[in-house]
Amino acid sequence: MPVFDENGNFFQSPVVNLENPVAFANDVYDMAETNRTFGNVYGQYNISDELSVKLNLGSDRQTSRRDNYVATSTRRGGFNGGIADVRSNERSNYLLELTTNYTKEIDSHKINFLAGYTFQEFVGRFVRSSGQNFPSDAFLTNNLNAGSQGTFAIGTNKFRNQLLSYLGRANYSFADKYLMTVSFRADGSSRFGENNKFGYFPSVALGWRIIDEPFMSDQDFFSELKFRSSYGLTGNQEIGNYNSLILLGTQGQAQFDGNPFVGISTTQAQNPNLKWEVTKQLNLGLDFSFLSGRIDGAVDYFYKQTDDLLMFLPIPRTTGFNSSLQNVGSMENQGFEFTLSSKNVVGEFSWNTSLNFSVIRNKILDISGLPFILQGGAGFTQNISIIQEGLPLNSYFGFVVDGIFQQNDDIENSPQPLAKPGELRYRDVNEDGQISPADRDILGSPFPDFTYGINNSFKFRNFDLSFFIQGVQGSQIFNFNRVESENPISFRRNRLAVSYTDRWTPENPTNENTNGQPVSVAYGGPVNSRAIEDASFVRLRNVQLNYRIPNLSSKYFSNASIYLSGQNLITITNYSGMDPEVSSFGTSNVRADYNAYPFTRMFTLGINLEL
Repeated sequence: MPVFDENGNFFQSPVVNLENPVAFANDVYDMAETNRTFGNVYGQYNISDELSVKLNLGSDRQTSRRDNYVATSTRRGGFNGGIADVRSNERSNYLLELTTNYTKEIDSHKINFLAGYTFQEFVGRFVRSSGQNFPSDAFLTNNLNAGSQGTFAIGTNKFRNQLLSYLGRANYSFADKYLMTVSFRADGSSRFGENNKFGYFPSVALGWRIIDEPFMSDQDFFSELKFRSSYGLTGNQEIGNYNSLILLGTQGQAQFDGNPFVGISTTQAQNPNLKWEVTKQLNLGLDFSFLSGRIDGAVDYFYKQTDDLLMFLPIPRTTGFNSSLQNVGSMENQGFEFTLSSKNVVGEFSWNTSLNFSVIRNKILDISGLPFILQGGAGFTQNISIIQEGLPLNSYFGFVVDGIFQQNDDIENSPQPLAKPGELRYRDVNEDGQISPADRDILGSPFPDFTYGINNSFKFRNFDLSFFIQGVQGSQIFNFNRVESENPISFRRNRLAVSYTDRWTPENPTNENTNGQPVSVAYGGPVNSRAIEDASFVRLRNVQLNYRIPNLSSKYFSNASIYLSGQNLITITNYSGMDPEVSSFGTSNVRADYNAYPFTRMFTLGINLEL
């Protein structure tokens, strides 16, 4: 299809209900501006040399406005005579901290006590207005009144949440050799149910500087040796606002005496027992250094158990709602972390190396008697992952592909009697002679087997060179793009080049790719083993070369250097998509690539000047 038609206007396809991409890029105006003012002030009064009181006040206020206008030259804008949308936000965050601190030293004993009170409030307000059918695109979003009154829409909302905490901490050390920290927090959050506003989180940490023991005095191999251990509870309240309350919202319109009235109804069920998600964590660690500090590092083991997981669960539709946020079950994370740094070469030419290696194992321990929970989705695909006891959180769940049906296969007597040659063959997992949702199986995990990183830095005279290599091994990712392009819902949709040029045909009876036809048989599903791909990779994350200008004689600059850096330069992976590290679900551990932007390869040339 051409970019422009014979009249010089953007071409709009009569058969494909998608935007002309050039029109979309050029004539959809999206402008945003944010103003932010933040800072803090504190005062401290020393009652004595050992006792002090501190008051800290903080404020963070920001206002933003976003203007969006879809011009009539686009498909959507043309159908609606232009679309204008204006959104304004105000957000504020206020903090008050009052703490008292006491320190005392008696011979080799040192103690420190801290007690405090903190209060934090978050407030936000939102206004949105929109209109359509404008006489001209010239106004953009600057004259909504020029639109058709019947298309006007306005919306407002406000939120507020608060955190209130009481805290205490005690530090003790003897001869700087035996160390102990004990702390306690009582945190109250307005986000939880009226019966469970507060959570209580104690912790204790112990340290032992083994290197300072008398039995270590005769050795010269170790220059540092310290054992660390800790156990404590932490809470999670990142669930958004008002999820424990009954909420009211607009629900359609009704006509009375010829006049429209907006309806109000409940939009969320109440959960007065909603409470903090609590994580118990044990850490054991050993810090070491030897060969006169040429090599140092640390080894850590951790075990975390999270109870009262905060998750949305399906509830009977007879309640009037689809889901409810509840505290459900528990899961564990345990693993090892290892870091090591070395001074390989010391002198005019130096070479330092640091590396890290970590292994994490995740497992669901309990989901409160439920057999499983399905979640995750985008586009036309839903329920891509499963939460089930004994499995890693959000394991991929779907159908196992056992190849492609060929012309000489006995399709009629297979579990997929309506399939055609060139279509996917699914595994009959439960061996009941048919393909159904009961044949779905575990297809992989978003958690890697291990991760690692290696950084090297070199110095020679005025030159510095460093590079960092990152690696992830054994994780999987759900490639939405492969699902929607290999067998699209419409023959007009785009395809992956390799799966189309090498697609199955009677003349090319491949067992790798399907016939590329739109999905027409109600067997299996889009979540299948072909779309769950290995996301292991090795990436040259960063390289930087720096040159310090020697013998700089300037009354303005004391030092100057020129540097050249590159990021995300080389990635080695078997993943068929653009980038194995991306995820369309943000920080969620459900990893899926649904038209996600790859990490940017970037080169930077710069100058550092010191005044």
